[in-house]
Amino acid sequence: MTRYCPHCWAEVAAQAEVCPHCGRSLGEDAADFLGKLIVALQHPDPLTQRRAAFLLGRIRDPRAVAPLGAVLAGQADVYVNGEAAFALRAIGGERAGAILAEVADDPSQSIIVRRMAAGTPRESPRGNSGQTGDAGHLGTGESTRPAADSASLQEGGT
Repeated sequence: MTRYCPHCWAEVAAQAEVCPHCGRSLGEDAADFLGKLIVALQHPDPLTQRRAAFLLGRIRDPRAVAPLGAVLAGQADVYVNGEAAFALRAIGGERAGAILAEVADDPSQSIIVRRMAAGTPRESPRGNSGQTGDAGHLGTGESTRPAADSASLQEGGT
């Protein structure tokens, strides 16, 4: 298993107690789960960054707004940016809205990210029931189709 320093994300030996790159302790730190997710936004693996952004959107803690905004300002991976925009929409609030408005008008962002920031392909990031809307979202495995009711299934509908 590859082990990374939680402070500088350098690869370190499994038995190391101190990071040889940044000199910080590799012991269990006191960071809460939210803090660990925010740090994971800077992980070298884009899939880890996406997972962190997704979970921050689920938690909806306003303390994640600035770090997610920083991802959108500096990240090149379109899927990480899309997930960060999605998370900001889920968190909501004035600051998140301002960041999303800026991203939606930024021609350097991909069209996917700009649409996510603008509120399309769906208006509510998680809706009242927690289900996704028509377009789903970037790779979470969530269903993008509305659940069929039992009456339409008995009539042969889908």
